Amino acid sequence: MWIKSKEFKKILGLSNQALYERRKKGQLKFKKVNGIFFYWLEENIETDTNRYNVIHCRVSNNKQKDDLDKQEQILKEYAISNGYKVDYIFKDTASGMNESRKDLNELIKLVVENKVNKVFISYKDRLTRFGYNYFEYIFKMFGTEIEVVNLTKEEDFQTELTQDLISIIHHFSMKMYSNRKNKNLWKRELFINNLTKRLNILGINIFKVNPAYSSFIGNLRHDYTDAVNASIEIARRGFEYRIKKNKTGFYPNLLVKHQWKETATKYTDWKKFFIEIKNLKLKYRVSLDECLHKFNVFQQNSSSKSMVLNYTFYA
Repeated sequence: MWIKSKEFKKILGLSNQALYERRKKGQLKFKKVNGIFFYWLEENIETDTNRYNVIHCRVSNNKQKDDLDKQEQILKEYAISNGYKVDYIFKDTASGMNESRKDLNELIKLVVENKVNKVFISYKDRLTRFGYNYFEYIFKMFGTEIEVVNLTKEEDFQTELTQDLISIIHHFSMKMYSNRKNKNLWKRELFINNLTKRLNILGINIFKVNPAYSSFIGNLRHDYTDAVNASIEIARRGFEYRIKKNKTGFYPNLLVKHQWKETATKYTDWKKFFIEIKNLKLKYRVSLDECLHKFNVFQQNSSSKSMVLNYTFYA
């Protein structure tokens, strides 16, 4: 049908300049009657309210906002000029590999609800950087067709793909660094597995002991360094509580070294005593330099990268 310029611009969302440029380039069918321009608009525009025709646009970052608007404008014109009424416009500013895009998720929700007839996109990677064929296959299962208009320039595609690849490398390098650091810092599971294996070979039983407050108790009762003091408490607890089955043997009597005696007299409970020391911000851990006992100390298997220092003590 033939309609006047004002209505045609409103339907397609065109400015006066945009309309002029398209008419000049021969992209529109028009005629001039008594100095008034009329433009041809297909009469069979899709009006089924139960099945929507939608547009999906995407750019990678906020600097590309103009490109996002351009995608929307051109896709809208393309859909209408091909006889489709645009019901929804979905726009995302995020990487094509981002799995948490709000508008894309809303689009998928409409598709699986069997409410979308056709999706217009400017290029396959606007929908997803990888796995486009999966989207196409799944959408078809719900009667939804994806129409790719191929508006993205090759140089724009290459630039965004490079940015996404850099993001992948950064993500996995940080993840690998984090995992390496955590594994080297503790190696707890590896240590337990190796220890259990060797003790089983030697016929020695292994007992797991809850280490709660062991460092605090050990340092307040013994004059060795922090790690050794905690180990002594763990050993005592394992023997009394796990092997001898002494139900009251989990915590020892509240007997402490001379410098803590005055503070400890107010308490009969290790937990409350710990809270008091913590609130007073008093240092209770004994460093290697402060240790009253002399050791031959050998540093081994140390790594500056993992920040792990392993020591062996010989009295």
